[in-house]
Amino acid sequence: DGLQLKESNFTLFTALDSYGAERYEILRGPASVLYGQASPGGIINYVSKRPTEENLREVELGAGSFDRYEGKFDFSGAVNADKSLLFRLTGAAHTGDTQTDFVEDDRIFIAPALTWQPDADTSLTILANYQRDRSGWAMQYLPAYGTIRPGKDGKYLPNSMFVGEPDFDTYNNDQASIGYELDHRFNETWQVRQHARYVHLKHYEEGVFGGGLLNDEGDYSRYADAGGTRLSGFTIDNQAQADFDTGPLAHTLLLGLDYKRYTYRDYAASNDMPGDDFNIFDPVYGYPVGEMTPYTDTDTTQSQVGIYAQDQIKLGNWRLTLGGRQDWADAKVHDNLTGAFDPRQKDDAFTSRAGLLYLADNGLAPYVSYSESFQPVSGPDSNGNPLVPETGKQYEVGLKYQPVGWNAFVTVSAFDLARQNVVRYGGVGAPNDIFQTGEIRSRGIELEAVASLDSGFDFRAAYTYLDTEITKATSITVDDDSGETVSDEGNTPF
Repeated sequence: DGLQLKESNFTLFTALDSYGAERYEILRGPASVLYGQASPGGIINYVSKRPTEENLREVELGAGSFDRYEGKFDFSGAVNADKSLLFRLTGAAHTGDTQTDFVEDDRIFIAPALTWQPDADTSLTILANYQRDRSGWAMQYLPAYGTIRPGKDGKYLPNSMFVGEPDFDTYNNDQASIGYELDHRFNETWQVRQHARYVHLKHYEEGVFGGGLLNDEGDYSRYADAGGTRLSGFTIDNQAQADFDTGPLAHTLLLGLDYKRYTYRDYAASNDMPGDDFNIFDPVYGYPVGEMTPYTDTDTTQSQVGIYAQDQIKLGNWRLTLGGRQDWADAKVHDNLTGAFDPRQKDDAFTSRAGLLYLADNGLAPYVSYSESFQPVSGPDSNGNPLVPETGKQYEVGLKYQPVGWNAFVTVSAFDLARQNVVRYGGVGAPNDIFQTGEIRSRGIELEAVASLDSGFDFRAAYTYLDTEITKATSITVDDDSGETVSDEGNTPF
């Protein structure tokens, strides 16, 4: 709903039930000018269902693979005769197993909403949701031996293979939020908006994971890991918008001030499980996990203040967008294992964006854009040095086409995205290491096509090609990894 959902080391608010969404909005590339700290790759905006003036009564029941059963409901309408007070109540629940043996997947989700419209120029909407997830680790770490190529005696592992311990496998999440959106128009020129939200999350996970194949007989090393997060946060965004003309130029000017504050605790422990004799071709469960050794336990407080401005200018068929933002971020981390405070981190940055587009009469719209991002990171690296903010810069050129008389839209674009100070986890022989890579560069092309056909079918197609490599290295685990392809961001056509 236009406000950031904070991530921590162990979890994020990304699993919001899709039934509660009115739509998803995809903002590609660095978008810090309007939304503050953000990944250079872009933002996914989950837009919650809003109350409607029309009556809505929807109930769904469903069943699926792996003994899945689900129920959903969505009720909305006016509370009073003049329709100045509207409500919506959305809920969903499911239970079942997963594609992985011993792993269940249960969820309860409910989202009430209320809108008050005292007049045509004023609206107040209250949005809330609660979600409870009870599951385990459906994702398994399996070797190529026995999966993508034959294993012992030519055998392949079943798709449902579970390498953990059934009695030590948990992925629990409880999250809730409540907020409001206040909108008011003063006149034909000025309108203001204030959006705010409080969130709380409690997360716990534990599991036994595959560490690697020991021999061709199928003996497999395993380790145990457990951890969790408790997080609370408040975010508020204030905007003033003015629509006006200066001579031949039509302006949409946006001015904003936002603030966010999060406090959270991350803790984790592990056990290498020496003596474990697990075999992937003859699995026997019940090996004792043993005592866990804590390796992280931190309390973190993060806050950020940002001011921003953007002007969208129209001149005939030309469209120009200019924007800038100044951020001040503060982070304080306390290490509960050592009792020490990490050096307090104070960061600030100015980010900008610019774009130019021409709307031709034949439906073609060539464009060029530049944008920047800023994402503070809290805590130290594995050498005890404070992590510095991740930044990003992207250049993009492209062509949009909407055929005259057709309900269709085609886009082709090329981009060059550079990310600096990217946080990476794990290294050779040190899976818990934290370090930053100097710069990762991603270049690629994207093609998209959307069309609504007369037959009632909608057609969508997309292709993306990425060429990603480390161009500057500051790794603590290797002397120089420049030129290497990033393992989780390699060439990705789809």
